[in-house]
Parts: sequence; structure tokens; C-alpha cells
Amino acid sequence: TLRGGEGTGGSEFGSLAHWVLSKWDFSKESLSELLPCDNIDESKYEKVLIKVPYELREEFRSVFSRKQIREILSDYAMSEEGKRLSAFLSRKGETRLWRETPFRVLDDGLLMVGSTDIFWEEADRICLRDWKTTTEETAPGEYYVEQLKFYAYAMYVFRKEKGLPEKMIEIGINYLRSPSQKKKIIEMSGEALSSTGEKVHGAAVSALSDIFEARYELCSRCPWGDICSKKHV
Repeated sequence: TLRGGEGTGGSEFGSLAHWVLSKWDFSKESLSELLPCDNIDESKYEKVLIKVPYELREEFRSVFSRKQIREILSDYAMSEEGKRLSAFLSRKGETRLWRETPFRVLDDGLLMVGSTDIFWEEADRICLRDWKTTTEETAPGEYYVEQLKFYAYAMYVFRKEKGLPEKMIEIGINYLRSPSQKKKIIEMSGEALSSTGEKVHGAAVSALSDIFEARYELCSRCPWGDICSKKHV
């Protein structure tokens, strides 16, 4: 549950934006094909609508929602990272860009399950990103950085098991509503990955033991603090 929702239509807005991101070639020009400007041209509109997951079609029917998504993705297309991803997709041969990728990785008896928004492989590193259609005030980075660290650790274990080259894993959150905001990039060193692995295993043991200790020091920064009955005063 995200405090304040994902935008215009709540969580459906964010889910629709993620669906578009999974299909998009990261060029500004193609956005009108995935997100028609209006519903007047029925043949063009219906052609796209039928491809949209059923549960997201009501959100897609909103001209305003489509307009907002076009705007935030248009800004991203003009960013340095957006241009880099567009270049990846324009290259021939083996792809090095993965989107909406589910994983199931077994690590010393612990099954880690999740789905990454997007990652790509460069010569010396793997870049892992998470899309957010909210502002950082609604979806604080400190929560999602931990999520990305978990993804990075799962990727590290998977690559090690498969005998793939060891590479630096770089994580970052893309706040699409604030493209000008400086993105916080974290390089996961071997030590950081090892520390994350220990935390992941420790959290699993605590959860299975039904141990959930209060973290009152986080109350002042928690987006749900004003509606939480257990808030520490």
C-alpha cells in the first residue's frame, strides 16, 4: 500500500505506466502509439486498448491519465539515461536490456522471489533501476533502496551459480515525476552485497520466528506515520 497512491488513478496509474515502460522503445516519438492522445481515432485507440491487460483498461480509457504518462515519459526520453536505453534497443544482435524480469533464486536454503523493473549490462557493470511514478515524499527512497539491494543480492547469487562474470551491480531509483532530481546511484561492492545477504537471511529468520521489533526511530520519516495507531510519540 502506497501512501497517497501512484498518481492520477492510484495504483492503477503506476501499473499502467509500468506496462507502457515494458513495451516502450524509449523514444519520444513512439509514445503517441502506445498512449493515443484521444479516443477519437477509434481504430488506433482500440488497437492499443486490446493489448492492455484487462485490469488496466479502465485507467487506459482516461485521456488525462494517458496524457500524464506521456508527459513524464517524454521527459525521461530526453534524459541521458533514456537516450542510452533507446540506443541499447536500436542495436542489432544480442539484447542487453531486460524489463519486468521475475526471478526465483535459492541461496543456502532460502528462496528469494521477486521481479525487477529494468536492468541492463554494460562492459564493467550491471545497472539495476526501479521505476516510481510517485514523488519521493510519497515513496521515500530509503524504503526502496533496501528493496533494490535485495534484488542486487539475488542477481549476484544467480550470476555466481551460473558462472557468469562477476560485475559491479549499480542500483538506482527513477522518480519519473521528477526527472531533474539528482538520482542517487549506489554501487554495490562485494562487501555491500555480503552485508545485504546477511540482512536478508536475518530478516527471513525473524519473520519465520514471528519477531517484528518496533523501529520507532523511523516514525518521523514514515509516510504512514499520521495514520498509524502504533506511532511512537
